[in-house]
Amino acid sequence: MKKVCVIGAGPSGLTTIKQLMDEGHEPICYEKASDLGGVFNYSETHSSVYANAMLTISNYMMAFSDYPPTGHRHHWHHSEYKQYLKRYVDHFNLQDKIQYNTAITHIRRQENGYKVTIQKVQNPQETDCQYFDAVAVCIGANQIKKSPVIPGLQQFKGELIHASDYKTNERFRDRQVVCIGIGESSADITREISEIAKSCHLAIRSYPNLIPRILNTSSSDGWTTRVIHGTYEPSEGVFPFIVGFMYFQIMVLMRTLWKFFAGERALEPELDAFGQPTSTKMLDLSTKWEEDSVKLVKAWGYLSGARKFATKNVSFVPNILNGKIQVNASGIQKIDGDTVVFNDGRSVQADTIVACTGYQDSFDLIEGFQLEENNIRNLFLHAFHPNWPNLAFIGWARPVTGGNPACAEMTARYFARLLSDQVSLPDDIQERIKSDKEFYAARVRYSSELSSLVEWKRYMETIAELLGCKVTLWKYMWRPLFFLKLMYGSLVPCQYRLEGPYANFETSKRVILRLPITMQPELGRYLSTLIVQSELGLRKDSPSDYDRYSRYEYLPEYPITDQDIEKYRFVAKSPAHV
Repeated sequence: MKKVCVIGAGPSGLTTIKQLMDEGHEPICYEKASDLGGVFNYSETHSSVYANAMLTISNYMMAFSDYPPTGHRHHWHHSEYKQYLKRYVDHFNLQDKIQYNTAITHIRRQENGYKVTIQKVQNPQETDCQYFDAVAVCIGANQIKKSPVIPGLQQFKGELIHASDYKTNERFRDRQVVCIGIGESSADITREISEIAKSCHLAIRSYPNLIPRILNTSSSDGWTTRVIHGTYEPSEGVFPFIVGFMYFQIMVLMRTLWKFFAGERALEPELDAFGQPTSTKMLDLSTKWEEDSVKLVKAWGYLSGARKFATKNVSFVPNILNGKIQVNASGIQKIDGDTVVFNDGRSVQADTIVACTGYQDSFDLIEGFQLEENNIRNLFLHAFHPNWPNLAFIGWARPVTGGNPACAEMTARYFARLLSDQVSLPDDIQERIKSDKEFYAARVRYSSELSSLVEWKRYMETIAELLGCKVTLWKYMWRPLFFLKLMYGSLVPCQYRLEGPYANFETSKRVILRLPITMQPELGRYLSTLIVQSELGLRKDSPSDYDRYSRYEYLPEYPITDQDIEKYRFVAKSPAHV
C-alpha cells in the first residue's frame, strides 16, 4: 500500500482517487477551491468555465468507464457534468479522501518519496509538510493563461481580456470587439459577444477543423469509432474490418427495408443530442442544417488540412453568414493604439480584445523537475518521466476527439497498477516517447502549439495493452450485433471494462449495445474500403484521399467546389481599409 498525494479534485483527480483505492492505496486529495469539479466548478471569480457552456463531448464519452451514464445520449451543461462528478464521488465513497481549501505550494523529491508543502487557502500563513510515497498531479494544463504575441498589444488603448475571464456577454454590449482564435470555447464566446456588441471581428491565422456536435440526429462523437480511427492506425489487422464491413452492409440493407415499410423517420429519436426536436434537422445547438452552414463547415475543414485539433462546435457559423461576426483569416500584423491591423492590409477599430489563445504548461511546483522544451510530449503517455518514479501527471492528454476525463481515468488505472507492482514502465520507454513525438508531429502538425493533443484510440489502446484490458475483437466476431457496435459504434470508455483488471463485462456490453450506430452508410463504406485496401497494399495514402473525403464523403448532401472554398477564405485579395 502506498500513501499518495493527489493534487486537484477535478475530473482527473477524482478518478485517480478511485483507481488508487481499487488497488488498496491510501490517496489524500488536496483541492484549493471549496468544492470539487476543477474547471467545472463554476464561479464568477475563479473558474474558467462560462455560464452557458455546453460540453463539446456527449455524456457517454465524458463519463468514466466505471460509472457510465444511462438513458439518452446528449451533451451536458457544465453544471450537469458537475452533478455527475458529485454522484461519482458519492457512489464510490470518495468524499473523505478530499481536503478542500487546501493548496499545494511545493513538492521536493526525497530518497523514498516526496515531501509536499500544504497551505490553507483561507489562512496562507498556516502551512504543513507531509511525506508521500507517490504524487499524482491532476490540475491539468489549463492553469496559466497564454497571451498572444502581437506587436503593439501592450500599448493597446482598450481592454484586453483572456477567454478564461469570460462569464457572460453583458459587459460587451455596444462594444467594438476583436476575438483572437477559434477553439471550442471561442466558438461560444465569439457567438455570444456578437449578439450584443456594436461590432465583432474574429481574427484567425489558420482555419479550424470544424465538426458539428450533431450528425444524423445524434452526437457527432458517435462517429468516434474503430473505423474512423482505423484510417490512421488499423492496429486490429485487416480481418476484423472485412468482417465488420460485411455486417455493416447487412445492417444498412435492413435499415433501408425498415424505413421503406415504416417510414423515413422510423428509426430516428424524438430529440437530438441537445434536446431539440429531430423533426427539424440541426447541425449544433440552435444551429439549423442549412446548405451555406454545411458548406462553410466543410470549406474550413478542407482548408485546415485536418491534421489538427478538431473544433467540435459550429454554433457560431450562422453569425458569420448573417454578418454579426466578421472574419479575417490572415492573422494580426500589429496593434496601433486602438486599431487592429491584419496581415492582408485591412484594419478595424477596437475598444476590446478577447484573447482565446489557450494556456501554457508550468512544472514549477516540483523542485528540480525539468522537462525538455517544457513539452509534455517528452513524458511517456504525457504522464510519466523515466527518471522520476512514483510521479504522474494525470489529465495532460487531450484527445482530438473523445473525452479528456476518460483518458485521465486510463492513465490513473495504469499509475495505480504501477504503484502496486502489477505492471511496470516499458523497457523501451525512451523509444516509445520518441515514436509518439514523431507520430504527432505529423498527425497534428497544424496544431503543434497544442502539445497535449493525442488521438483517442492510439492513446487509450496503448494503455489498454499495458494494463491487459484491450478488447480481444476475435472473441466477439461471431456475435454480429455486438461486433458491429465494437467496430462502427462509439469507441466508448467502457469498452476497456470488457476485459482485464476490474472488468464489468455485463454493464459494458449493455452500454455498447444501447447506443445506435449513426455513421452515414456512404461514409462507412468509403472508410472501410479505404482501410482494407490500404492494409492489403492495394493503395497508399495520398492528398487526394483527404480532398475527396472533405469535399464529397463528409456530409455528402452538400459537396463543395473550389468556388465554395474561395468564398469562405475570408482573406482580402488586395489591401483595403474597413
